[in-house]
Amino acid sequence: MNIKIILISAALIGSQFVFAKEHHAAPPASQELNFMTSLTGSWEGLNKMGSDKAELTRVTYKPTSGGTAVIETLAPDTSHEMTTMYHQSGNSMALTHYCSMGNQPYMKLKQATANSLSFEIVDEMGLQSKNEMHMHALKLTLKDSNTLVQEWTNYVNGKATPTTTLNFKRQQTK
Repeated sequence: MNIKIILISAALIGSQFVFAKEHHAAPPASQELNFMTSLTGSWEGLNKMGSDKAELTRVTYKPTSGGTAVIETLAPDTSHEMTTMYHQSGNSMALTHYCSMGNQPYMKLKQATANSLSFEIVDEMGLQSKNEMHMHALKLTLKDSNTLVQEWTNYVNGKATPTTTLNFKRQQTK
């Protein structure tokens, strides 16, 4: 009787190890995720980010999680560093923008072309209220393989402010 219990227990425990090692392949990447992955690397440009003076601004893109998501780091190693996570959401793309303003707006893909992706906030997810200052929309445009434009739409008291346009050139790896 004790031998049966030991053998059954060993079989059950052993099967757990077999299934734990099973690897599930990521689903095929969408055109939009491929667009984001094509941005992999470092970019920089002279931009006005919250001031009247243009300053050198950097942005990096890195695939993560087995290629199922892309991390954007805007203004890395500065006091206003921000991270945006791009990922598949069902049959579409979505992003969460971890803003230096202290909120995390969640946006879904609104429109896609061969060289641009436009995102817009969903139901003020990641905000305390719709009147809170926040990034409300983002358009990414790849002008050519080495020129990226980001157009950020900020909302204050529930209304859009003028779009902030950031221009970047791809940096060659050394």
